[in-house]
Amino acid sequence: MASCRGVRDDDGRDAQDRVKQNRLGSRGNDGGTRLARFSTAAGSNAEVRAALRVAVAWGYVSARDVEAGEQLLDRISAMLYRLGARR
Repeated sequence: MASCRGVRDDDGRDAQDRVKQNRLGSRGNDGGTRLARFSTAAGSNAEVRAALRVAVAWGYVSARDVEAGEQLLDRISAMLYRLGARR
């Protein structure tokens, strides 16, 4: 996403990184800590989706441009839900 109107390009990337970090960070954890990591990853996944929707709303990209990304986010959300994330 292009930087414009005070929206940082890094925001979406940071959220993407948090999804990966929390999903991978769950390794070696058990019980509640593991579920908390998956739930945090689900929240970050939602942030990525929000960043895409803001980019569409502001006209930076078309809805068609982000369609594949939205589908991937749906898959990630489903995986995290099956792993125990509840966000």
